[in-house]
Amino acid sequence: MAAHSYVLEEEYIGLPVKAYLKEMGVTAIRADVVDRREALKQSVKVSATLKWEFSRELVGSIQMHKDKIDGIILLSAFPCGPDSMVNEMIIRKFTGIPILNIVLDNQDGTAGLETRLESFTDILKLKRGEL
Repeated sequence: MAAHSYVLEEEYIGLPVKAYLKEMGVTAIRADVVDRREALKQSVKVSATLKWEFSRELVGSIQMHKDKIDGIILLSAFPCGPDSMVNEMIIRKFTGIPILNIVLDNQDGTAGLETRLESFTDILKLKRGEL
């Protein structure tokens, strides 16, 4: 999962996503838990002009893990302007890796979110020949 720590640890945004993925048996690699220096170095391979340091860390982490993952879940809180631009860049640069881009603002329930996550994991299982 690629998101800022404050999104992943947020009670109504990140924690339900992490719990649901765990319930489905998905092992999530957090892009925000990585060697910062190495992630910043790796981010240059994706974009030499990316300005926001937190975004460079996330992009660098994806670059570091790209050969070890089945897919990428981009989790953003609306209205984060930098995330909207960086997520689009990630989608364009990391071709060949399934990507689910989730932008959350206020929500009354998790049914739609759970459906999107379940569909995405089904795509990953299908790609691995498990369905």
